[in-house]
Formats: sequence, C-alpha cells, structure tokens
Amino acid sequence: MDSSLILKFEADIVLNDNARAIKAYWAIRAGEPLGEDWFPRVIWADNGAGLVKTLPDFFCVEGYWIMSKRCADVLLQFDMGRGALYPVKAFQNDRTTQIEGEFFCLRASFHNS
Repeated sequence: MDSSLILKFEADIVLNDNARAIKAYWAIRAGEPLGEDWFPRVIWADNGAGLVKTLPDFFCVEGYWIMSKRCADVLLQFDMGRGALYPVKAFQNDRTTQIEGEFFCLRASFHNS
C-alpha cells in the first residue's frame, strides 16, 4: 500500500468529453460491450510525474484497463467473447514524448447476451 508506487495517468476521453467518459465507466462496470470510440486513444503521465521509464503490463487509467503488448499477446490466445483490445498511445507528462512500448485498452464484456 505504498503510495509512492502509484503513478497517475490521464486519458484523452476524460479530458475531451468527461460526460461520455462517465457514461462509459458505468457501462463498462455493467459489462456492456462499447465501441472503440468510448475508450481512450491517448494516455499521459500526470503533471506531477517525473520521467516514466517503463509501465507495468496491466494497469488502470481513470477507470480504463490498459495492458502492454506482452499481456495482450497472452490474452489474445483465448476467446475474448465480446471483449476487445483497442490500441492506446502512452506519453510522458509533456504529451509529446511517447513512452516506449505498445499498449491496449481492454474492453471486457461479462454478459452472454
């Protein structure tokens, strides 16, 4: 529970359309399958963050689950049902310098309908 291990990131969808992001949050919690336009395309380190050298393989940004390509490659070996992975770019807090690696936003759907 060491708070120094927490790194805050922000997402473009929250900044650009907060009302839509809130709707997406509740729909995701309900397991509704949403289209790609309901998920972030860009994430960046918060202004208070220093230089980010690496990101974990699986982490959460403002309610959205983000994973590395390494993690996505494992997940894609299985039937995701109505789930999906959408590419997302990760940047330093300057929003210009890209963080090395490929990342994906997870759309999980838990309903069978």
